[in-house]
Amino acid sequence: QFVARPVGLCITTASGQCQSDYVNCSVFKKAGETFPLQIQAVGWESANDADICSGNLATPNFALNSIALGSTLVAPNPGTNATVGKVSYNHAPAADGRNRVDQSVSEVGVFKMTATPPTNGYIGYTIPPASSAPVGRFTPYDFVLSNGSVTAGCGSFSYMGQPMPTSFTVTARNSSGGTTRNYRDEF
Repeated sequence: QFVARPVGLCITTASGQCQSDYVNCSVFKKAGETFPLQIQAVGWESANDADICSGNLATPNFALNSIALGSTLVAPNPGTNATVGKVSYNHAPAADGRNRVDQSVSEVGVFKMTATPPTNGYIGYTIPPASSAPVGRFTPYDFVLSNGSVTAGCGSFSYMGQPMPTSFTVTARNSSGGTTRNYRDEF
């Protein structure tokens, strides 16, 4: 006779919230390292509920496959959005309505994690897309030195203490060895 569905999904992390002054947030993870996301299906609390992660009851029977996961860049702005390690998940029933997803981002910066249920995917209804509070600060996983050269100070040799011109390229990378584009300026 009727369909009871969650009002939405609440996405949180146990740590890593970065609310403002993004460049000075504590380091959360390196680009490419995994971190746990908690995604909880919650029920309606009140009209114009601005924060469904606070005070809303869990909906433990909710199950839905193929919920798309992503990220939205918060800082630096402008910048490059990250590719997430896990692009979708299947939400399973849980006593507290909460599922754990091990996630990663490929870039440096601060991001909002997103979950987008399929259109008309829950018994003909669309659960609205969800977004977390800002998460980060993500830093480079490592650096690689390339194109290094040292020029002798005196033709083919250098004297002790004599300046020697050097040049090299340092590249900030994520855990897969990809170049991070946001490691610049204040970041």
